[in-house]
Amino acid sequence: MPSPKTNTGQEALKELNDEHLYLLESFLKDVPVSPKACRHYERITALYLTFVQSDGVALQDCKRNTVTGFLRHQYGDLAASTMRNYLSVLTSFYDWLRGEDEDKYLRNPALIARHGIKNQIKGSKASTKPLNFFRGEDFDKLLHARKKDVAIRPNTEREIERDITILHIFFGAGLRREELHMLNLNNFDPKAGIFRFIGKGSKERTPALLIESQEVLQHYTSNIRPLFFPDDDEQAIFLTYNAKTSVCKRMTYEQIGYMIRKVVKASNLFLHGDAGSHIFRRSHGTHLVRQGIPLEDVQSQFDHANISTTEKHYLKRVEGERANKIRDKVGIIKPSAKLATK
Repeated sequence: MPSPKTNTGQEALKELNDEHLYLLESFLKDVPVSPKACRHYERITALYLTFVQSDGVALQDCKRNTVTGFLRHQYGDLAASTMRNYLSVLTSFYDWLRGEDEDKYLRNPALIARHGIKNQIKGSKASTKPLNFFRGEDFDKLLHARKKDVAIRPNTEREIERDITILHIFFGAGLRREELHMLNLNNFDPKAGIFRFIGKGSKERTPALLIESQEVLQHYTSNIRPLFFPDDDEQAIFLTYNAKTSVCKRMTYEQIGYMIRKVVKASNLFLHGDAGSHIFRRSHGTHLVRQGIPLEDVQSQFDHANISTTEKHYLKRVEGERANKIRDKVGIIKPSAKLATK
């Protein structure tokens, strides 16, 4: 195991195997933090991956004890506030891993460890149960926060309407952030109410978009998107515009993530884990199952290879008798493209 006193982040980077080094570099590229914070994320995550390697544990098999064991081995006895800070980094790392492959990474051990620390929740949040997914009223708070909080920049009407449309698509279709970032105008079929694009694993994806979100998207593409002054050959749906350089271009993956975190923070919603686009995906699936959408349709919507993955992630949020009825339907009802009309 690495020495708790001499092993620095740079030394840990040299010890990482190719797989872990690739994961770390990809994570740091996606995390929307300042350069200074990024170096902190790099150091903590590199040291953790080195510890996992030396312990001989697969990353997807790590448990709460692995994470807390790393912190105690690496840093000794920590104050609760410092441990929460380090666990926040590792929670973000596992949230990112789950967003990349939710079939492989079924749990977030850093999040479990984080919620096991006493007195980590301060003030009025102490009696509030953290959210695993957004309910309808929570989504309304997010929309209100984006409309009213002037601290979220830029805050001109076109950027506000664009961000509200992004929130609607995350909530109404359960897309991954990379999928939304790469959306082009020809990827949405307004007649069928579905997107068509090549998604994760180079597979064709045809997720449906809920009706209310369809209306928001159509309003945006018709009335708001032209305000970004795109060139005739620009196909990206979501754009940014730099007034100083008069350049319009596709909104970046990092900009989308930054916006989500700012909106969630402004809404004062208390999440079970860090804010990210994946909670919208989880929310979308939960609402579909709770509304009685056949589980195989939900599997098709999320492009899960096995229906057991869909059941594991979403059926647990449906109460007893109703969940049993949905299980009984699995294997009988064929997937359909009717989600957009439900």
